[in-house]
Amino acid sequence: MRKFIATNIILLALSLLSLCPAFCVENKEEKSDFLPLAVGNTWKYVIHFRSKSHGDTTLLRTNKISGVATVNGKESFVVEHIVNSMDNFLDQKEYLYREDNEIIRSKILLYDIAQRGVVYGTEKIREKGDIIEREDPHVPETLLSLPLTPGKKWVSQGTYFTVIGKEKVGVLAGDFECYKIKLEFEGEKGFIYQYYANSVGLIKEETYEDIKDSDLIFPTVIELSEYYIVK
Repeated sequence: MRKFIATNIILLALSLLSLCPAFCVENKEEKSDFLPLAVGNTWKYVIHFRSKSHGDTTLLRTNKISGVATVNGKESFVVEHIVNSMDNFLDQKEYLYREDNEIIRSKILLYDIAQRGVVYGTEKIREKGDIIEREDPHVPETLLSLPLTPGKKWVSQGTYFTVIGKEKVGVLAGDFECYKIKLEFEGEKGFIYQYYANSVGLIKEETYEDIKDSDLIFPTVIELSEYYIVK
């Protein structure tokens, strides 16, 4: 399901176009934070993808920690994902917390724009343009587990995480020393590479997939363009 979440924004973009257009890395760095959680922290990303129907497409996405909420007894940070298209569309809202040297997603809500005549789950047929909110059941999920030592593995909600190693990554926001993590999915061929930098967070994400007859042309890339971390 992690792949589904990662590519949700890309599928959303095609929908929009059709409508109108951990943490710690080594024992010596145990206090490092690879996904800083504080209200006000903001990350801006540029999303690059290509489709057969629309060619090269670029979207802007802002992830901002907007507050805190209690989910299943856990105080979680609320992270809103805003796409700077179609009047700043909120396409995801996730709830994250720290526990036992892990970053855990306790809840995630996904938002779609309905297409005319499509039934969403057991709901009624929606009118084109209606906003659909869906809660992903694959939670809680461990997103990061320290120390991020090369070769470390963990499994959470059918997603297999492997720390590949360190790598210098250049993106619009600058150059960063990152830890590269590979995400693979039970029963699926696709995979994702994620790159995390100390005290900053997710720097880059690359999604690879082999889907026959898909309109999307992989890989798709998300890269950090700006960020603000509360001191």
